[in-house]
Amino acid sequence: MRSKKLRGLFEKLQVKSSYGRPHTSNDNAYAESLFATFKGRVSMPEYFENIESAREYCESFFHWYNHIHLHSGLDFVTPQSVHVGAHLAIYAKRNSLLAENRAAHPSRHGGKPKIYAMDAEVRLKHKTSCAAQV
Repeated sequence: MRSKKLRGLFEKLQVKSSYGRPHTSNDNAYAESLFATFKGRVSMPEYFENIESAREYCESFFHWYNHIHLHSGLDFVTPQSVHVGAHLAIYAKRNSLLAENRAAHPSRHGGKPKIYAMDAEVRLKHKTSCAAQV
């Protein structure tokens, strides 16, 4: 990533390059998590026969990732549902059902009640905060 040829290409394309600290894989936790999910899928081929097959796989992966996969960091909703604001209704329905079940069967629920919600602010290590949609 630090070769003179790559640096020259970046300059030609007016791309500002940045580098994480050496031997620190968690400088970009979101990218690292995405790569792990991408490479860890059972459907990930060992190799791509051509660029078209790589593009097709990536298109199907990102459709699944954004529209089907329930993300633990979003309290088990899809990024698309957050993008369009549908996650608020999903959280409200889940919390309502949990409250009803907790009232009907208190012995099944102990300690602190689970409440579905998303953090209003997300922080990365060594980065400034970004306000997220709640």
